[in-house]
Parts: sequence; structure tokens; C-alpha cells
Amino acid sequence: MTSRPRLLRAILLLVGTATPALAADLAPAKAPDSCAALAQFGAYDTRATLTDADRADSFRNWMCQANIALESDLRVAATALGIAPDVLEATFGFDPNGGQDFLDWKHGFCATARGDQRVADQMSDFVKGITPGVATALAACEATPGLHARLVQGARQCDFLVHLSWTPAAGATAPKDVQVFATNPHVVCAPTALETPFAVTAPTDLLCTRHDDAAMVVMLASPAARVARTDLLMELPQALPDPQDLLGGDYQVDIAWRDRAGRYTAPTSDTWHLDLSSGVCKITGKATQYTPRSAWFSQSRASCSPVQIAFTGYRSFDPVAHQATQFTLTLRSEDNGATFQGSGQDSVGNTAVSVTARHKGTPPAPPDQVACKP
Repeated sequence: MTSRPRLLRAILLLVGTATPALAADLAPAKAPDSCAALAQFGAYDTRATLTDADRADSFRNWMCQANIALESDLRVAATALGIAPDVLEATFGFDPNGGQDFLDWKHGFCATARGDQRVADQMSDFVKGITPGVATALAACEATPGLHARLVQGARQCDFLVHLSWTPAAGATAPKDVQVFATNPHVVCAPTALETPFAVTAPTDLLCTRHDDAAMVVMLASPAARVARTDLLMELPQALPDPQDLLGGDYQVDIAWRDRAGRYTAPTSDTWHLDLSSGVCKITGKATQYTPRSAWFSQSRASCSPVQIAFTGYRSFDPVAHQATQFTLTLRSEDNGATFQGSGQDSVGNTAVSVTARHKGTPPAPPDQVACKP
């Protein structure tokens, strides 16, 4: 969403007390700043029943949401959860003093985090360290009298939960007519369906799954608490596809080479197979008639995303160089992984002047068709 309606975003929804005017006064000033930020940016899933990997995936989905469009957004959202913004940025490689564009960094991070095991492990360790403090920050907001709600990103992009709680307020009773609404009609929630009234007398989680990828807004209403659905908007961004759905399969890889003497040599054409089903990008290849000048390799390591492939291939013995060699390629895509282009070089001075990798067979599905299927 490129713009946000100027509507109230506060995690604390004050309900009726002995003073009727207070029930209608839902001004953000009535809640701590951190609580208002939690309503705007939500949280990741801190439940103890989750595995470390699922909690880290939930954190990634929270950090990559569309609401966090500026560095200032990230800093406010992190601070609300009790996370030191400088530590968060340094851990995941954003340097605000190094001339980096925040959105460029974020897009690269979010794409890579889904297919790079190193980043996934780093994120899991980071989340383990911050979760106790985050749980404390969330509990502090919920300690304020009133009705509380926040949107929690799931470990899967298609899953989310609406966490609600009630802290007794003087002269007010717990609401029994709370309803949750969504602008996306393809959402199923349990144990209570959307738009069905239910009571919130204790911490309550509404577990929801969406069945298409569209961005959406989740809303809350409670006539007894004098809360209208437009009083709180909780945004859920468009779901992004799993990298395997976009990148998995065979690629035709054509490379124009120049040797270390500056002479152009015969181009190479190989088939590489990408497999990201395990969460790690694995590339295997088969050399062609141009061997040993082909871009063949006996082992490789790579990080892959729909926007970039960073690849290193290792040759156990190169008959031209008479030694073990390696070559590196950096490829970028402007069409969600259907075609990658870039360049690189090997360890003995040959340059891959231009590299084109085209997905063979059925083109990868577009992002709006593959993540949260009907």
C-alpha cells in the first residue's frame, strides 16, 4: 500500500467506564507510544509452543511487511518491541551511514532470507536472544486497562493471528461482542469465524489463514466497548512466493568468456538445476561439448532469490589450468527469476563478460498466484 488512511492506530482500545465520554475517546494519547507502534506495525509470534525456526520465520515476515517502508519505521517498530534498532540493523547488514538505500537493502534482505541458510541461522540466533525482552514489552502494553489487539505475522506468510486481551478497567465489563473483519474475503479463522461476535475476557488468539496473496486490512469492532471497525486498521502485506516455486528447475546458462590475455574464447552453454526445497539453494550442473572451457563445476555454493543469484563453482581439477580452480558469478533478475543476467570471473584470470540464465520449460509463476493458494 503506497498510502495509509489517516485513521486511529492504537493497540489500546479504551472501553466504557463510569464516564461515558471516555468510552468514545480513542485518542492515541491514551496509550503509551510503544503500544500505538505495536498496533501500527504488529509483532512476530513469540509463543513458546513454536519451534525456533518457526519463530524466526515469523520474525522475518514481520520485518519484511509493507508497513516498514522507511528506516524510521523499522526503528520505531523495533523500539516498540524492546529491540535495540542499532543492533538489529548491524546484525542484518544495514549501514545507514554507508550510503545504503533502505528499501534496496530491505528488498535484498527479504528475498535472500528465504533461500540463504546462513541468514536463516543468523536470524534464528538473533530471535532467540531478543524474544524474552519482546515478551516483556508486549506484556507491559497489555497491563494497561482496556481491550487490546495486535496482528501477529505467522511463520507461513499465509497464516496470521489476531491476539486480543482484556485488562479490567474501573466500571467496565469485558466485551462479549467483539468482531474481527478482513478486507480479503478469502480468509478463514478459528475458533471463531470472521464477523462472528465473541467474548474477550482473557488472552485470546484468533488463528487465521488467507487463501490468496492480496494485501489486506484486518479490523476490529465491539459495540459494547464503543469501538468501530474504522478505529483500528491492522495491515497485512501481499504474500511473497516461496523461492522454490519461482526458481526451482532447470536453467540454460550461456556465458561469453574472455581469457586473461584479453582474448574472447568460445562461449559456453550449460544446464544448471536449482533446488531450494530444503530452504538452501543447491545448484547442480552438467557440462556440454565445450568442456573443459565450459562453466563446469564439481561442487558449488550459492545464495538465491528472485532478484539475485550469488554463485561460486569449484573445480576439483581444471585440465586447462592444471590445478583446482573456482569461479564466481553474480546474476540479477528483473522478472522474478525467469531470466538472470550478470558477470563474473574465475581464479585463474578468465572473465565471464556476460552471463544469461533462462528458466527452461514452464516459466515461473507470477508472485500473485503461488503463495497462498485457494
